[in-house]
Order: sequence, then C-alpha cells, then structure tokens
Amino acid sequence: MRLYKGFAFGFCFTLSLCLAGCLRNSSISQKLPDSEIIFQEMMNRRPYTLGFIQSDGSDYQKIVLPENFVKPFWSSDQSILYGLSNPVGQPPYEFMGYPAYWDMKNGSFKRCDRNLPYFGQIEGYDDLSSNDEVLLYNVSEIILFDMSTCERMETLVDFADRTGEYAISGFSYFPDTQELLYGRFTVPYDTREYALIKLNIDTGEQTKLAEGINPAWSPDGEQIAYIGADGLYVIDRNGKQSKQLISEQFFDAHSAGGPALDTSQLRWSQDGNWLVYHICVDEICEIDSAEIYKVRESDGLSIKIFAGGKFPTWKP
Repeated sequence: MRLYKGFAFGFCFTLSLCLAGCLRNSSISQKLPDSEIIFQEMMNRRPYTLGFIQSDGSDYQKIVLPENFVKPFWSSDQSILYGLSNPVGQPPYEFMGYPAYWDMKNGSFKRCDRNLPYFGQIEGYDDLSSNDEVLLYNVSEIILFDMSTCERMETLVDFADRTGEYAISGFSYFPDTQELLYGRFTVPYDTREYALIKLNIDTGEQTKLAEGINPAWSPDGEQIAYIGADGLYVIDRNGKQSKQLISEQFFDAHSAGGPALDTSQLRWSQDGNWLVYHICVDEICEIDSAEIYKVRESDGLSIKIFAGGKFPTWKP
C-alpha cells in the first residue's frame, strides 16, 4: 500500500527485517473480556496487566500478560491488539516501546525489536484497516510500517535531523481524505510553541489549525479533538468553530521534557458522541494516580469512569 505520490519529508530508509527474535513465543490463552474500553494498567513491574471496563465504568476486569505491553489499540476489525513493548533487560517504559501486537485469533504475540535504532521505540499507532500496515510515530517521525515484515515502508513526517528544533506529540489519520493530523512543538522550552498541523498526504500541503497536541479525527472526519495548554478542545475539520469541552491542564506547557510522553491520546466513541481520556492527579503520573474520564462532545459533560488506569481506547 502506498499512502502518497511523490512526497517525502527528509530522508527515508529501510529498517532491517526482523528475523529470529522478532517473533516471541508468548501467548494469551484466556479470552479477552467483551468490554467497550481497554486501558493500560500495571506495566512497569510484573505482573503486567491490561484493564477492561464498560463505558459507564462498570464490569471492571483485568488480564495478566506474559509480556510488557503499553498503549493498547484495537485494529478496526478487532482481530489485532496493537501496543508497544520492550524486550527483557530494557526499561519497561509506560509510554513508549517497540512495535508489537497480539493476534486475537491464535493468541500469539509479535514484537519488532531486532536491529532497530533507538527511534524504533515509538509512542503511538493508528490503524489503516489492514492487519499488516500501520502508522507509527515517535518524537521525530511518523512512518508507514509493515508489521508482518517489521519493515519501514515510507516516512510521512521527518524531524530526525531537526531534533533540537521540532518534536511530534500525537497524530491521527483519516483514510477517506488521506489527511494526517499531528501535534508539533518547538523543543526549546523557554520559547515553546505548539501547533496542530493537518497534512494532505496526496499533495503535501500543510495547514496549521490550532495550538495544541494529540489530535483525534472523529469517526466521520468532520470534527477534530485535541489537547491545548489549558484544556480539551473540539474544532471542525478546517480548524473553525472551536469549543472548549474541558478546562484542565493536561501537561506542563513549558516542561523541559515536553508533553509527548504521558499526555493522554484522545479516543472517540464509534458514534462520535463521546471522547475518552486519562488525566494525572499527581505531578509524577503513576498508574495509581491516573484517572479515566469520558466527556460528551455536545455539552462537555465529563464523567470519571475509573481510577488507576492510563491510555484508554474504545473498542471499534
């Protein structure tokens, strides 16, 4: 699959294929709960667990995983559970790792961690309605990636040679119009600026829509949710009709490390009526101090649905 015609940012190179060691002999033997929302639980020490709840906060369940696995994200057909993982002996980060997935049909686990550079550790996914091809991002790049071969296919956004100038925080792709949203911030924290960028992959045209990070297309592509320095916002697809749903400081706008790591990635419900997210009540965002909320798009009604989880996502 090719996402764009004749367009590239910076350089694009092919990662080494994962050979022996790319596929690990781990499995999930139990059936996953039939829950609307899945979220990250204990990940920085064993036992590794994932949490499951209904959208009203009821029917909490969890499963124990044999592998470190963070930021869970369903494929569109629910057959694959994507996430990020770190190999044994590496720091089990709660916000980044190597591309990995669980195949729900046979319970097998795959992680692409061999012969990858540091920036093979990524921070998030988006689904292309294909079980093999996904979009991945880290602080420097957004790439098209083949999970079946563990191979980089194309580079869509590239700040690898500008790491002291720009960084990426969150992205979202809408396949119907071939448009990619991403958050971009300037790295020097004393003069930090934030920009929500819409990129037309066919033409290469880029448009600044707002000041914020971690955007999310609504299911119909008509609205965009994002996180600003002072709250959660929704705008239309052209950056107009802005409204603030929540007044909340999700991240320190002038932190030396930037907002990219623990700030929630917004996720829409399939009917487009609600967004789910987490916030951290302590300065250091441990699982125990993180809370999961949902907010109604129409009026900003915010409801806490669980305490003790991060990076929630709706089931498709």
